[in-house]
Amino acid sequence: NSAEILGKINEEVKELWHAYEANEKISIEEEYGDVLFSLVNLGRKLDVDPEKSLEGSIKKFKKRIIESINIIKAEKISGKELTDKKLNEIWEQAKDMLKNDDS
Repeated sequence: NSAEILGKINEEVKELWHAYEANEKISIEEEYGDVLFSLVNLGRKLDVDPEKSLEGSIKKFKKRIIESINIIKAEKISGKELTDKKLNEIWEQAKDMLKNDDS
């Protein structure tokens, strides 16, 4: 059932994390593949169209990028000010602004 698959996904993500921490490139690739395979299996069980789902995620990502750029321009943030922390703050701000956008 779906709960078992979710447990398997959690297990595979943990294995990926351990491979990442050990910096084992071959293991990382194998575990990454296992995570993807498990996610596809879950989608099949939940009757999710993977292409439609991915297209929706890409559309949402593009909107957030555009909104992040708009924030940077509106606030006249310089390249030097765009630290990882600042970019994450802008990203979260863009997400919040677009949260109720259904288009």
